[in-house]
Amino acid sequence: MKIVKNICIILVLLLLLSLLLVGGAAAKSGGKVDVCHRTGNGKFVLINISSNALPAHLSHGDATPGDAVPGQQGMKFAGNCSVLAVSHDEQVQPVTVPPINAKGKPAPKVDVCHRRGNGTFILINISSNALPAHIAHGDALPGDWVPGQQGKKFTANCSIIELELVETFIVLPNGVTFSSQALISGQAYEIIVSGTFTYNPALDWADAEYYLKNGDVVKGDTEGSVPYVLDLSINGYSTNTDWGNYQSSHVYTKQWTGTGNPLSFSIFDSDWSDNKGSLTVEIWKIIG
Repeated sequence: MKIVKNICIILVLLLLLSLLLVGGAAAKSGGKVDVCHRTGNGKFVLINISSNALPAHLSHGDATPGDAVPGQQGMKFAGNCSVLAVSHDEQVQPVTVPPINAKGKPAPKVDVCHRRGNGTFILINISSNALPAHIAHGDALPGDWVPGQQGKKFTANCSIIELELVETFIVLPNGVTFSSQALISGQAYEIIVSGTFTYNPALDWADAEYYLKNGDVVKGDTEGSVPYVLDLSINGYSTNTDWGNYQSSHVYTKQWTGTGNPLSFSIFDSDWSDNKGSLTVEIWKIIG
C-alpha cells in the first residue's frame, strides 16, 4: 500500500510539473506575434516579434496576417503573408496606425474603442504597448471597422455609424479630373482614399496628402507656383483638401455632405510625365 501511495504522489507531482511547463510555454508564446514585415524591395515576409514591438512595426508599414496590405486597395495578407485579393463585401480595412511623434516613434498612449461586457464600446486611453492585447480581445481604434459588425465603423469618439458602399474608382496622377456620381443633397458620406503613386524618376512616393522628398515626409501644400502639389484635391486643383495627419498605411478618410452634384478628384503636379501608379477613392453613404 505504501508503494502504491508513493507512486500516486509521484504521478501527481509529474502532472503538476507538466501543467507548469505548458503554462510557461503558453505565457512565453503569448508575448510574441506574427507580422508581415515589409522588406527593402517592397515585398513582405512572415516574422515573429515581441508584441511590445508591434506598434513600431505597424507605424513603419508592416501588418499582421489577415490585415489589408498597406497601400494596396482590395488586397489582404494570408496566414503566411502571401497577398490575396478580397471583395469589398469583406471590408478589410487597415488598422489605423497609432499616432507617431516627431521622431517617427509610436506615441506612448493611444485611444481605443474598448468593448465592455454588455457588447457596447467606450473610448479609453491606453499604453501603445497594450494595444495588441486589446485588439486581440475585440477592441479597435477610432475610425476602424467594428469587429464582427458588417458595414459599421467607429467615429472618433467610438460611436458607431453604418456605411453602404456607393462607388469606387481610380484617380491617376496625370492631370485628368475624375468625377463621382451625383451625391444626394443633405446626405452624409464618408470618403476613403488609399494607395500611393510615384512622382519622379527616383520613385519617391506620394499619397493623398503627403509625399517623400529628400528622405522627409512632406505635407502636400503649396510649393512655389504649384498649388497643393501632389495633394488629392476635391472640386478643383486650387482647393486645399486637408486629409489630416500622416498615416503610414496611406489610408485617409473625410466626411462629406452631398449637394446633389458630383465630386471631382484631381492631383496637381508641375510635370505629370514621370508619374506612375494611382490612388483609390471609395465613397460610402452613412445610413445610420
